[in-house]
Amino acid sequence: MMKRIRSIILLLIFFAILLLPVLLSAEEDVAAAIYKEGLKKYVLGDYDGAVEDFDRALKLKPGDALIRKMYINTLLKKGNLEYETGNLKKAEKYFTKAYTLSGEDEKLRKNIIMIQEQIEEQKQEIALIGAEIEREETAQGKTAQSREGGSEPERIELILPFNMDEFIQQQNDENKRIFSEIMEVQKQERENLFQRIAEGQQFLDESVRSQRAEREKLFTNLEDSRNLINENIKSQQEERENLYEKIDESRRVLDESMKTQQDEKAICDVCKINSHIELEMI
Repeated sequence: MMKRIRSIILLLIFFAILLLPVLLSAEEDVAAAIYKEGLKKYVLGDYDGAVEDFDRALKLKPGDALIRKMYINTLLKKGNLEYETGNLKKAEKYFTKAYTLSGEDEKLRKNIIMIQEQIEEQKQEIALIGAEIEREETAQGKTAQSREGGSEPERIELILPFNMDEFIQQQNDENKRIFSEIMEVQKQERENLFQRIAEGQQFLDESVRSQRAEREKLFTNLEDSRNLINENIKSQQEERENLYEKIDESRRVLDESMKTQQDEKAICDVCKINSHIELEMI
């Protein structure tokens, strides 16, 4: 039984040894993919995202000098930006991380000490202002006097990130290809954007032309409708005039007929009178 267990253990160890290169290769592929994403984010200005990607890639490949160098560079970039905007605590955090990864660079150590001193000075100034407010003293006068008597805080020496163009030239062919792909992607994205803008402009022009044609067609239809209405009005007016003429003609004929009837009646009356006279004479 023990021999069987021992055999199984040895067999598992054997397979583990065989699979180890495959697992390590897969881990390296993952680290390379994450590193590429970090490079792209760095080029696009997403330094926070680049810091996260480089940190993950370095944890997968702790001995990769290229990943470490790019990670340190990005931390310096973020530290400089935070310092310039007055976020001293965040700047200290990024510089401290870069200091740890860089093997305790002396210039970085001095910068961190200066930042810590400035943070402490800020705390003291805040405490001083609070004490002055509690004593109900003139805050503006006291603050002005304290600033006149003090000295300007020492500026840290910003450690600029390395030149990206020089960095690209120093990398191996694979990394050059990665950077070239990133630049090509950016170029293609810009071209696609310009193409979409051009297509949008073309669509807008076509839409304007279509709307103009529709308006012209509408105006033409309105003009035709107005002409038709005018013709109908003119036709109705002519019909009314003809009707009025017919009515007048009918009235004239009726008047003449009535006059004729009256004349005939008068003649009949005269004839009756004459006949009556003749009878009386007889």
